[in-house]
Amino acid sequence: MCETFEAQGINAEPHFYIGDPTNEIEKAAQEFRASMIIMGATGKGAIRERWLGSVPMELAEKSAFPTLLVPSENKP
Repeated sequence: MCETFEAQGINAEPHFYIGDPTNEIEKAAQEFRASMIIMGATGKGAIRERWLGSVPMELAEKSAFPTLLVPSENKP
């Protein structure tokens, strides 16, 4: 993914975090002083998302950062 961004002139570096995805993404955003979190949405149904959970939805609801969810092109 970083190579794709770099080819477009956008500086990118991979970073790895281990733990609960929601907490670790929030921590990374704080550490890198992000202005926004942008995530892909899975396209799961609303009931399934509420029952099983969704990291993008949880971040959008609870994060201190504005969160942009980009819908999947492949809808089931």
